[in-house]
Amino acid sequence: MTHLVANYPNPLGFSNAVSAMFESNVDFLEIQLPFSNPLADGPLIYEANQIGLTFGQNLAEILTQVSTIYKQKNCKTKLFLMSYLTPILALGIENVVNLCGQNNFVGFIIPDLIFGSPEQKELSQLCQNNENQKMQLIPVISPLTTGIRLEKIKKELQLGQIIYAMARSGRTGNSTDLTQIQDYLDFLKENLAGFEIAIGFGIKEKSQVEFLNQQDFIAVIGSEIIRQIQTAEQNPSLIEEKIKSFLETFLDKTRPKNLEKL
Repeated sequence: MTHLVANYPNPLGFSNAVSAMFESNVDFLEIQLPFSNPLADGPLIYEANQIGLTFGQNLAEILTQVSTIYKQKNCKTKLFLMSYLTPILALGIENVVNLCGQNNFVGFIIPDLIFGSPEQKELSQLCQNNENQKMQLIPVISPLTTGIRLEKIKKELQLGQIIYAMARSGRTGNSTDLTQIQDYLDFLKENLAGFEIAIGFGIKEKSQVEFLNQQDFIAVIGSEIIRQIQTAEQNPSLIEEKIKSFLETFLDKTRPKNLEKL
């Protein structure tokens, strides 16, 4: 799973980054709606949000832009909208779900959404009843999430769907030594049997991706993608080249076994 911030570093550069993701055949791509206060994001993604905002926050335009490229590339990548809750409430929950369903998006990642809240229940219902396709509402959990809390979250989910697990507490960006969190990974496998688990926060190297894939986790690469775009110095053609070259290292090696059904 990879991550892009919409309109970063500019609309054309963003389009080229999206094209690179599809041409690289990533399994999942989360598109972040730029937001002024992305609490869970580290400096790189925070800055990308601020730059993306200068080009606007028109969700319909962003989704249509991504969907158009998606259809042109005829790829199998699953698209998720990543957003904080405030913009979704401002745009209207039903409106957001309908727009995503119309533009080939299959779910949502909302880090500050409380599972069990009225907003979550409304979103889940709309996702299940969307006229275009059933969609996933993906919970975000951390090492601080207790087993009791996990059980409550699981009651709101469909068996077999994705759960996004932060490899550590805090913000994105810093590297994570996965060998130091094996107990946590084992806890997730034991308590989330029947679900697909995506691990994010600090994933940036081939060895980390292989370590996770070999245990049937989905590896999430976020801040490092933004860093690759940053080093391209806003040159659209170089952005595409940088991302494809970077992703070549990871893809088509050892992926989790059960991605086709998601």
